[in-house]
Amino acid sequence: MFAENELAIGYLVTVVGLLLLLVPTLNRMLDKYAPDASAKTGPQLPQQSNGIHGQGPSRFSLKSTFAKKAVSWLTVTFGVLVGLVALSMSGQRYLPARATDPYWYKSVIQTVGIFLLGLTFIVGSLLALRNRRCGGLVFLLGAPLVAFCVGYPDAGYLAWDKYGNGIFYSPFLRIAFGLTLLFFAPFVVPLFAIRNRKRAICLFLVSAALVSPVLASSQWSASLLPRLAGWSAPLVAFGLFWLGTNKCDRASLVGSRSTPLRRRLWSVFATGTVVLILDIAVTFAMVALAVVTLDA
Repeated sequence: MFAENELAIGYLVTVVGLLLLLVPTLNRMLDKYAPDASAKTGPQLPQQSNGIHGQGPSRFSLKSTFAKKAVSWLTVTFGVLVGLVALSMSGQRYLPARATDPYWYKSVIQTVGIFLLGLTFIVGSLLALRNRRCGGLVFLLGAPLVAFCVGYPDAGYLAWDKYGNGIFYSPFLRIAFGLTLLFFAPFVVPLFAIRNRKRAICLFLVSAALVSPVLASSQWSASLLPRLAGWSAPLVAFGLFWLGTNKCDRASLVGSRSTPLRRRLWSVFATGTVVLILDIAVTFAMVALAVVTLDA
């Protein structure tokens, strides 16, 4: 565990906590481009709701609701645990000195990627407690940046010079970042039309047709793209899970009521403090487990 890394994690968690205060504003901006279909109420809605309330909840529906909530809570718990482990790993990574290692920036980029992986899992999971759609969008929008930061340092191929020495060639940052944007363009662009299925499919097909020739002709695609796909897969899976459950069940897992700004600030501060304490606890646990493993 390095104090500099842990201090950076503490600062960044505080910054992200403050940004969470802007979530309602961002949600309204997203609804402006992709309005919620549930907002459209027709004259048949009161009659349907009266009929449903008249029948009363059945035992099957109660079991189904309990099972859905149990799966959602397990997903939140697993996401937070994954995030804490990733934050702990980023805090334990050694960052080489710039003067001694010419490729120091690769380790820095990968450490930032592991940190963003943990942060995305924690923020997305906690947001999903109140708003499944926002939580899912956090996972999907964080996938490109996380996949680039974690996958780029290991991308490349080994070549041999005339003296028989192995040389590892990796793409330039601008090339790798450009390929990352092209790779995720067919998946990110349809998010702006997520409530309109036909428009989202059209945007996906158009963007995929435009970027596929570029990806196929790049010599770095075979090395970089599998890593991008592998690191983004868990984030995309969690994002699609929360978006799918939001479509089936829009009820939040915890009470969603408007709270004053002071109370929201206190809630963000308390959540950030708890996350930081849990991160330190997980770090000590991982270090102790490593020591016990070495002694054995």
